[in-house]
Amino acid sequence: MNKLPCTERAEAAGDIRKNKKESGYKVTSRRMFETEVAIMTDVIQHLNQVGIEVLYGYDALLCEEKDKPVVIETMNRIILEHGVTTSVKDEMAAALPA
Repeated sequence: MNKLPCTERAEAAGDIRKNKKESGYKVTSRRMFETEVAIMTDVIQHLNQVGIEVLYGYDALLCEEKDKPVVIETMNRIILEHGVTTSVKDEMAAALPA
């Protein structure tokens, strides 16, 4: 998985802090929420195209256990495509029983 180098992650965090200082908490929060919605929309659309149905709740997707590896891979890939430097970790991901 490709992650941004440490200096780029620090710059991204600095951009968020700078934006918050310049624009206020509400504007920064709205921008972050818009990014989250765009990521989850792309993830869900891709998963639906490959025949995987998920439930979206807040910042999580609920899926069947058998689909968990594909859902994690898809989320991690699309998160990076959006320039966000976080990832879903298998040990943190819980699936619904079939």
